[in-house]
Amino acid sequence: RSQTAPEPKDTSSVVAQIGQKSLTLNQLNQLIKAQLEQAEQEYQQKLYELRANMIDEYLSDTALKLELAQQNQSDIRVFLESEVVSKIPPITDDEINQFFEENKARLAEMPESEVRPQIEGFLTQQKARGAVQAYVQSIRQKYKATDLLEPPRIKVEAKGFSKGPEDAPITIVEFADYECGYCGRAMENLELVMKKYPGKIKLIYRDFPLDFHPNAIPASIAARCAGAQEKFWEMHTKLFQNQSALTAANFMAWAKELGLNQTQFETCSKDDTMAAAIQADTMAGSSVGVTGTPAFFVNGILLS
Repeated sequence: RSQTAPEPKDTSSVVAQIGQKSLTLNQLNQLIKAQLEQAEQEYQQKLYELRANMIDEYLSDTALKLELAQQNQSDIRVFLESEVVSKIPPITDDEINQFFEENKARLAEMPESEVRPQIEGFLTQQKARGAVQAYVQSIRQKYKATDLLEPPRIKVEAKGFSKGPEDAPITIVEFADYECGYCGRAMENLELVMKKYPGKIKLIYRDFPLDFHPNAIPASIAARCAGAQEKFWEMHTKLFQNQSALTAANFMAWAKELGLNQTQFETCSKDDTMAAAIQADTMAGSSVGVTGTPAFFVNGILLS
């Protein structure tokens, strides 16, 4: 068919038949309930992102136009060049040298006479972009720009190892991977947030090991087995602080450091139910739109 038939409005409508059997739209929807819920959540998130991006653009553009009118200017490019870009200090040799050292592996094969002007141009553009963004933010504040769009809230099961009061007004559900560098840095920020708002946050950790991280699942098992002896968060911290050393030998050594019963820990590590529980977390994350780590749901609002 060249065109897709419109979806029947009546859920009792028959959408498929074979022999004496038929399938109604309602029955079909039940068969794909989980997929439909995921598709709806993804749609709502994408819709929010499109609207939020347009609001951000609208507020920035309007703030600039208001400022231009106040300054009796008409050309935004000329105005930004004179007010912002022209005031940026030139790139120094030290900045070029630092960039070269940090990217030596990629740049080593190019002649230095070619590399240095390219680095200078890149850093100049980077500085200019940052300065313009900072200036736009400052005039947005000047004109009291406000984004009132509510992000979508997603129902995420608060299931897993947790810390913080049960009745905390803020619940953060984190999906993460023990071999993910960003997740390790996020752990430090989460600790700072919980210290800043004592008694107001409940944090739940859920596993989302990525396929290309071979040590992530064994690390998750180690954390869960430590949790079986009431030491989940202690092992959790050890794993993130030692991401380059996630080995079975180290898991046992850390279990000993934490005072765990090593026989119980080793037996737990071989229990198939651990891997199954990790898989269940991964599927739960995928069903609510998690595609990478870390992903946080703050009272149902996705931050990824």
